[in-house]
Amino acid sequence: MKLKLRYDSMTLTTMNHNGLNSQARLDSNMRTMRIRATIAGHLKSQQEPQTFRQILDWLNDNTRNGSTPHQLCNVLAKNPEFIHIDTVRVRGTTSGKYDQTVWVHEDYLTGGEEE
Repeated sequence: MKLKLRYDSMTLTTMNHNGLNSQARLDSNMRTMRIRATIAGHLKSQQEPQTFRQILDWLNDNTRNGSTPHQLCNVLAKNPEFIHIDTVRVRGTTSGKYDQTVWVHEDYLTGGEEE
């Protein structure tokens, strides 16, 4: 992979082969880490499993920038601390029925015990 140097707005950034600078990727990773930590704290504090929509609504109501459904789906699916335990069928207001995933934090299943 060949890196290119580019001078932008009085800062020197390194560009990878896709044209993304390393700072943008770092900011994206930090955002994902903040979303993951926020969701983990929320799910640990809940006494029952939460649907995807409940988690997304809580995240958007209680954080400054919120999250998109796509970001939340990636965070939940790619982190082993979040466990998909069920899929429930819910009725939409205009679109009939659709599936919602149900998630818990791993501590919920172990009773909050740390090893």
